[in-house]
Amino acid sequence: MFDGDKWGDGNTQNKIEKLISEERANYVVRGDYTSGSQLDVTVRGILRLYKRKHG
Repeated sequence: MFDGDKWGDGNTQNKIEKLISEERANYVVRGDYTSGSQLDVTVRGILRLYKRKHG
């Protein structure tokens, strides 16, 4: 998760690319905690996936 104010910063984008390429992150989203945000949707999806697999 990254600060939304720095999301468009080239340095932040480089950090994101590095984390993913090094397989240190599976998901990268803005630090926006509002309902319906990318973070909200991603976390809910992960929880549903976990529930489906581990019931």
